[in-house]
Amino acid sequence: MPRPFKSLARQLIPQLLLLGVLLGLATSAVRIGLLLQDERQQQNKMHETVQQLFVPLIAQSVWDVDLPALHRELKALARLPGIDHVVLHTRDGQTLRANASPAPRSHQIRYELPLTSELSPDKPLGTLEVVVRDRPLLATLGRELLDSLLTHLLELLVLVALLLWLLRQRFVLPLQQLTDKVRTFRPGQPVAPFSIRRRPRRWTDELDQLADSFLLMRESLNTHLREQLRYEAELKTHHDHLAALVGERTAALDRLLDFQQLIGRISSRFINIPLADVDRATELALAEIGRGMQVERSFLIGLESPWTIGSVYEWCEHGVLPTTRDFTGDDLSRLPWLTARLEADGFIGIGDTLAVPDAAGEFAATLRRYDVKSLLMVRIDYQGKAIGLFGCSMVSQPRNWDEKERQQLRLMADLLANMIMRKRQLEELEHSRQLLEQANRHLALIALNDSLTGIPNRRHFDEQKSALFARAVGRPFSALAIDIDFFKQYNDGYGHAEGDRCLCRVATEMARHFGNGDALLARTGGEEFTVLLPDCPADTAWLQAEALRLAIAALRIPHQHSSVARWVTISIGLASVVPQPGLHVATLIEQADSALYLAKSAGRNRVASHRPATAVA
Repeated sequence: MPRPFKSLARQLIPQLLLLGVLLGLATSAVRIGLLLQDERQQQNKMHETVQQLFVPLIAQSVWDVDLPALHRELKALARLPGIDHVVLHTRDGQTLRANASPAPRSHQIRYELPLTSELSPDKPLGTLEVVVRDRPLLATLGRELLDSLLTHLLELLVLVALLLWLLRQRFVLPLQQLTDKVRTFRPGQPVAPFSIRRRPRRWTDELDQLADSFLLMRESLNTHLREQLRYEAELKTHHDHLAALVGERTAALDRLLDFQQLIGRISSRFINIPLADVDRATELALAEIGRGMQVERSFLIGLESPWTIGSVYEWCEHGVLPTTRDFTGDDLSRLPWLTARLEADGFIGIGDTLAVPDAAGEFAATLRRYDVKSLLMVRIDYQGKAIGLFGCSMVSQPRNWDEKERQQLRLMADLLANMIMRKRQLEELEHSRQLLEQANRHLALIALNDSLTGIPNRRHFDEQKSALFARAVGRPFSALAIDIDFFKQYNDGYGHAEGDRCLCRVATEMARHFGNGDALLARTGGEEFTVLLPDCPADTAWLQAEALRLAIAALRIPHQHSSVARWVTISIGLASVVPQPGLHVATLIEQADSALYLAKSAGRNRVASHRPATAVA
């Protein structure tokens, strides 16, 4: 939608009026400020006059208590120009006023002056309040402001009229002429002489320069149009050529984009891949690479040591027989022509295998044996060491490998190098994990079993006892506390080595006795053992304890230092309970220990129950 037209005069009039009003207001403000400053100076002089002339006289009259003189001086002070009224407040509580009809408080300025006497300067005689009128000042300021505004308004109207006339003559009419010429101009028309109709003068100004610029612009525009026609003809000539180049570039970019996407897919496939999926992922990657590069065979060879093949991955187009799998475990150093070029250049490119020289020896024979027409191979390095070979080949026809294909093969080799190293790292990690699991199982066995006897130790017993007791709520549960009789004397008499062998034989018999079932057997002290028997009432536990005591005695381990038998015997304390919520297994074990103490006190080599029971010798 076109914008409406508005002349310069209509635009300038409001601006000139606004500037004039602002200038008048600023001038009036300055004048009023000067009047205020002068009035404040007069008030300050009045304050100094009152302070110097009247205050001493009034203070003396107050000191002398001369009321007539005091009234005269207050009236004289109130008659001074600008003073509205005067009020005297003495220290005795008297108030004297001069001029009883003061002006409204909104038009007053008050001064309070203390009264002191030279004879007693430390004691104030009172306060003199002087009230000054400011209404005359406001009236003067109003008149000054009104006169100033009217004067500036009149001057502004005259100035605006003169400026509008001058603007029309000097600018508006010449610009209208130039506007008419510009509006009727059409590109391509001949450039005719042109000048603005103005009064004769001996100089030029911006309007003349504007008219000259318009003529120059018309000539330049016509020249530009001629050049444009020539450029369009040249562009049309090159259009077909550029279209062909764009097609080629587009195809190249499409191939580059496909290659980048291929790199991305292969890279993402090997992120966090488990070891079991590495081989399958590698085969899929070779298939994508082969189809993407439009070859008939792609392969990846992993090197275990310099030129010794450790692993081979290969993809072949349908109908092409695999070849590189025949080389698994082979040593490529038997092909010196190939290895020398891979060591020197890092890659080898053969467009037509018929051009391979006879000096290649066995390598040339190998190419012919597998009907390879064209080959491109690159060495895969990791930290300066060759770890593999990556390449592709053609069997149907020769192929010239360009530099882009070689660069793509190098990029793929770098990507596959990370894959090879990741597989090796995963294999090492898996081997380390298996070793760690074996070590953990061994450590767990050591941590939870007694190192001498092989049965569970106190740590394992403490970890399992509460859970075993909690699972038996509502069912009978028994505990046995077992101690080898006079074992200290056995150690002292036979030595600690024999003592260890004795402990092992006793523990083995206990494990055989309680090994089948849910019983928890543990070595809880030097010669002390504890057995927890879930789902076992007191009478059954008594029979098992007595059977164990007889079985240990039947081992006939000599013990000439025992006072109860000629062989090793044991004492057993038994306690039974039906677990209920709030009852702890520690209470049951303490009861079994108490029963063991009873068995020892009764002569050892016996079973004693926490309930009264008949001991068996």
